[in-house]
Amino acid sequence: MLILLSALMLSTGSEYDYSRVVMTTYPEGYIPETMEEWQTTQFLPVPLIVNTFLKTGSESDETSFLVIFENGLAPAVGSALIEQWATDISCNGLTVEVVEVTYSTPEELKNYLVDCHDHGLEGAVLVGDLPVAWSMIDNEFIDSSEEFPSDYFFMDLNGSWQDLWIGYPSQGTPGQDGKYDTWSGELDPEIYIGRILTSNLGDEVSLITSYLNQNHSWRDEGDTEPLQALCYVDDDWAYWGLDFQQDMQLLYPNTDLVNDNEVTTDSDYENIRLPASYSWISPFVHSCPYYHLWYTGMYPTYNYEVVAIQPPAHFYNLFACSNCRFTTSDYMGGSYVFLNTNGLAAVGSTKSGAMLRFGFFYEPMGNDGSIGEGFSDWWNQITSNGFTGSERSWHLGMTLLGDPTLVPSMAFVSVPEDENPLSESVFISVVSNPCCGTAIFHTGNMGESLLSIWDISGRLIDEMICNSEEFLLDVSTYSTGIYLVELLPVDGAARSCTMFTVLH
Repeated sequence: MLILLSALMLSTGSEYDYSRVVMTTYPEGYIPETMEEWQTTQFLPVPLIVNTFLKTGSESDETSFLVIFENGLAPAVGSALIEQWATDISCNGLTVEVVEVTYSTPEELKNYLVDCHDHGLEGAVLVGDLPVAWSMIDNEFIDSSEEFPSDYFFMDLNGSWQDLWIGYPSQGTPGQDGKYDTWSGELDPEIYIGRILTSNLGDEVSLITSYLNQNHSWRDEGDTEPLQALCYVDDDWAYWGLDFQQDMQLLYPNTDLVNDNEVTTDSDYENIRLPASYSWISPFVHSCPYYHLWYTGMYPTYNYEVVAIQPPAHFYNLFACSNCRFTTSDYMGGSYVFLNTNGLAAVGSTKSGAMLRFGFFYEPMGNDGSIGEGFSDWWNQITSNGFTGSERSWHLGMTLLGDPTLVPSMAFVSVPEDENPLSESVFISVVSNPCCGTAIFHTGNMGESLLSIWDISGRLIDEMICNSEEFLLDVSTYSTGIYLVELLPVDGAARSCTMFTVLH
């Protein structure tokens, strides 16, 4: 969808000034699918039934993160892979419950999330063909109105979402048509939500399996330095490129900015930028669910071209209208995340508009927050003074594709091979892992040894002398996360290492 920005500016205080933002319509010939057209490909809703597949921690622990599978999909993916995923997520300090649910109405699924939130739920990921809430608005910035899927429905658990009109509110026909069109009350987010939908991209099970393997591999191995991001800004937003770059630098200090009108083209993006070793890419470009349309020459980059390139990047912020319209077959956000063996997560819109006020999104992640937490914090700022028509017109279609518990700033910075504490056999063990307050190590070495602690980025953060078989380490000041401990005997014996997790 084409969006034209004539100016972006911040007004006094924290309010964003949308008054000089102008939107145009979809590229000529593109018409998005309606809810009714999408429903012809879906199951008929049945009463919600929830079955627990597995849970980390003890039965008495409150669930803080839900993995919600379409009924019957979890066994097809495999218990070993799902257990591995749940264990990986639990290393973020979350108690994970994996469930399967029947295909209910969106309202029933939301009520289930409300109940879980009352018992400690912080976030969830929807895996497979699960209910979708649709919204309908009179967009303030374009000459037409819009209907679209809206996953924010599952993040805002206590706001009032109502269906009071048949068609668009401007038509003035009271009634219900199954699309939310009126919002009131407390509209800030209570939880964060991610979505993994692959049935409209290819073989559902194999794509999810590939994604979960990549997810584990990245958590285990991460990125190598230098960690770099790309801020790639096409013509209509070039003036604000430096501002966009500065916001991205809250997460990736090494962010390359490309905002030259003569450079931002399909050939440059496809041949030079996408194949480069970036961890995160943010394209700012006119788009529809199938392609980007670069202003110079009006040449497109298609979804299948992204798949052919297989970009090394793991994360994306798609300022690319309707790229993340996950109800559309072969949607481009899915090409970046699920049809790419390196893809992990993307944020983007299911309609016109995209993300603005990016600092509220990147800063929490730069402080070791997950992408879901950053997304939730951003939504909290958007809705902090109500949820205006301008904000709904720009942002109500924003969604997160992929695992929302991933923490981009926790990517491994590679340690030289001869200094890598993981390169030797393990002779040191940790008692009661994960650790809360104190970590207890059994060293198996009565002699004097150097004990070194590394964080998950590969940085040395602590060193001390150990001269007993048992050593207690105060970890109360450590951030929640995964750490490596290395034992190096001064008598020249072989060093050893192991991993431990700190929870608060």
